[in-house]
Amino acid sequence: MPLAKNDIITLEITALTNEGSGVGHYKEDSSDGRGIAVFVPLTAVGDVISCRVVKVLRSYAYGRVEGILTASPDRAEDGCPVYAKCGGCCFRHISYEAELRAKQGFVQDAFMNDYFRVYTSGDIVGVELAAALKNVIALSCGICAGMGFQDNTRALLMTRAMAEITRLGEKLGGTRLTFGGLAGMGDLIVTCTSMHSRNNRAGILIGQGKSVQAAMEEVGAVVEGYYAVDAARALAQKVGVEMPITEAAYEVLYQGRDPKEAILTLMRREKRHEIEETWG
Repeated sequence: MPLAKNDIITLEITALTNEGSGVGHYKEDSSDGRGIAVFVPLTAVGDVISCRVVKVLRSYAYGRVEGILTASPDRAEDGCPVYAKCGGCCFRHISYEAELRAKQGFVQDAFMNDYFRVYTSGDIVGVELAAALKNVIALSCGICAGMGFQDNTRALLMTRAMAEITRLGEKLGGTRLTFGGLAGMGDLIVTCTSMHSRNNRAGILIGQGKSVQAAMEEVGAVVEGYYAVDAARALAQKVGVEMPITEAAYEVLYQGRDPKEAILTLMRREKRHEIEETWG
């Protein structure tokens, strides 16, 4: 991909020619041959710098140092000026994956302790979708609980809901394994079963016969699933992903459909093979 303004590129200094400081020139491996020229004060071999592209010229781009990411942080000044000449040091491009892992490790070191464990993921799309859509399912599970359905029904609902969330996530570029992990199934389980969950509590009240608005007012806090289901339904229709549970939740929450009728519609769907329907 060609370099563009405001791109962030991460470079490792591999050689010096000017007593440890100067201007480095990195040649981007792209069809147009553009590179980045950036002034780096008092740098050492092995330092890793993060640069923001501020101007793209015909053959290379000027960059502005964002800061040294590893090694010798005292040798860099954030936002130091850029000079229109080359020489001084040589750069090696650090891949996105390597940069991401370095940042993830920093966050883990900052937060992990004996009672708080942090796992990392590079699947931003999957994590964001799982976080938003689990609220839709928590509302649905709450409705079922309010109607008197027991544990087996809620387990069925959570499992099949995760299948359709995964289908949408993969379609949008997420990774399947994310939805079976902490951001997916882990967050879904606690949100669908805990009485601390606003979405679960609102769903229970709806299942007991209260209107959607009355239920949300009684909860007294934002019920995210109510807003997420509208967006999820529109997104599923846009990309052509079948999400029957999400559709049923939308009909109950926005169109006033009787939850009993919505459940019957789901139960009477054409019979399918579980694996084919989940991953097909």
